[in-house]
Amino acid sequence: MSNSNARRKANINAKKFDQLMQDIEKDVVRRTKNSKSLDIWTNKLGSYINTNPFTTGGVKHAEMVGLLENVMSEAKFKGLARGGTAELVKGVISENTMHYVTRMGDDMKNNLRKIAVDAYNQNMNPHQIAEKLQDEVQGLSKTRAKAIARTETMRANNLSNYVNAKLNMGAKSYKVISASDCCPRCDLIYKNGSVWFDIDDLTHFPPLHPNCRCVVVFSTKTAYENNKGLYKDLHNEYPLNKNINNKTLTDISSYVGNNSSPINYALESKGLNKYSKRDYDIGQNINNNILNNGHKLSKDTTLWRGQDDLYINNPEIGKEYSWNRLLSTSFSREVANDFKREGWLIEIQAPKNTKGLYVENLSPNILEHEYILPINTRYKILKIFNKDKYIKIQIIQ
Repeated sequence: MSNSNARRKANINAKKFDQLMQDIEKDVVRRTKNSKSLDIWTNKLGSYINTNPFTTGGVKHAEMVGLLENVMSEAKFKGLARGGTAELVKGVISENTMHYVTRMGDDMKNNLRKIAVDAYNQNMNPHQIAEKLQDEVQGLSKTRAKAIARTETMRANNLSNYVNAKLNMGAKSYKVISASDCCPRCDLIYKNGSVWFDIDDLTHFPPLHPNCRCVVVFSTKTAYENNKGLYKDLHNEYPLNKNINNKTLTDISSYVGNNSSPINYALESKGLNKYSKRDYDIGQNINNNILNNGHKLSKDTTLWRGQDDLYINNPEIGKEYSWNRLLSTSFSREVANDFKREGWLIEIQAPKNTKGLYVENLSPNILEHEYILPINTRYKILKIFNKDKYIKIQIIQ
């Protein structure tokens, strides 16, 4: 199914979920208004307050199964045998959707019971109780039922397209296209399709959140091949300064080889012993050459860094801070993703003329596109997404 059709079907399913909730609302109100006591109301509304209405045996289970089948209709597969991968993926989608539906049903059951008991204890009449119960069901419809329908329809569409693309067309990467009015989170991560992800990197595979309408486009090229235009001219743009002497070249080669950690540890501890003193001197020499013989970014640039932890005490949006160390960054988001593993991805907004050192020609690790920032560069936190372990910061000049 095309992406536009998937979004249209998501809205249709949302309306169907909403209609089911309206039917429940009318049923709850009717039964409540005809009840003269709490015991009578409890008996009449037992199918909503004693059991989950959406699970097996529930009063609305059959209707919910029909709605889930509409959601699952988006999971269409080409060339995959029934009972194989297609059914496995459908099972995952169905279980995921039913999980959210079950939780909503449990909350409805518990909340309706609590509202009714509290209302009777306050001597409200059946009509007043019905209004409070009506508000509860309406709230669930607006905040959760329609969101589940939209989100899970898009999930079914995106996951089935993913399986088809990977197994049938040999896709190696994907990008994500956001809606024109997408949320800041999706806009920040996906950049409306300008960044490609490795086909096996599902950390940020949409939907990221309820009501997410982002869709996926696939490519048989690798993420690096699709993204290489972002940094293909870096060698010519940032050549090494001829004033950097051989000792400094050796120090830089040591840093970009396997010694960045001990050098930065020495910088942070200010060379407290004779071993770290040597690394401290190397770090200071590199830093001096960044400041005196390094590069300046030719334009506003996005740099990336991946690390196992954030190493910031009480991070807050708008807070300024600095690291007493050299900071290795990359022009390539894919490289940063490789380094972060299960840790944090840092997006660094670096303004034009930001000082640093592009060291690709000196690194044994080719295609890392490393740009070293000097000690005590100051940063400001712009956005934090703790769930995604994603932070956006800006260099302050």
